[in-house]
Amino acid sequence: AIVLSSNLALPAQAQDWSYDLTSYLWFPKSETAVDTPRGTATTELSAGDALDNLDAGLMLSATARNGKWSLIGDLLYMDVDGDAPTPFGVAFSKVEGSTKLLSGSAYGLYRVAETPDYALDLGIGLRAMRSELVLDFLPGALPSETVKVTDSWVDPLIGLRYTATLADRWTANLALDYGGFGIGSASDKTWQAVGTVGYHLNERWTLVGGYRHLKVERESDGVPYELKMSGPMLGATMRF
Repeated sequence: AIVLSSNLALPAQAQDWSYDLTSYLWFPKSETAVDTPRGTATTELSAGDALDNLDAGLMLSATARNGKWSLIGDLLYMDVDGDAPTPFGVAFSKVEGSTKLLSGSAYGLYRVAETPDYALDLGIGLRAMRSELVLDFLPGALPSETVKVTDSWVDPLIGLRYTATLADRWTANLALDYGGFGIGSASDKTWQAVGTVGYHLNERWTLVGGYRHLKVERESDGVPYELKMSGPMLGATMRF
């Protein structure tokens, strides 16, 4: 994500590099939709069940700042399972799905506006992703079937980040990115929104909480599919 460290805006004249490292947990509601020969199959995992169904996860974000420039990186790995009633009547009893997602994002942002109360950064970035969607249709009137979509790609992005000082020790961040544009093997469309509030315990540590939404629409080997993940997140940021 391009806003996990909700630190107070640095003075425009500052020229020394500063660094933030954020470790966070994301509890998303996950929805997948895959076109199959029998129609569109969907699975859904609620945010409340995300922790119970999270088989593995790694979530880190890092920021380097110097004056008006920011370099941001985000690493996300999730392996979650879910199930849903079959979309094909009595043909199958239900569908079980698993989603493995590895995402690495990098952004370069430039501060275009700043006051003592807010700052606005604009820039560009890339998001490299690898996804594995597996849908297991359990036997009903028909025997079991499995649909698997494995895909990897890189999406170009445009992004912005808005940071505001709410009160003493409190700041808020809103970050948006949009991209894909169907360029080469990139997604037809992808976008992300992250809103966070940070409480600064001291100059080094900040507690962060908020909400994140990620959506990807693309096609793999002629199979259209859609992935949506949205839910609350909690983390802690350390400034160097």
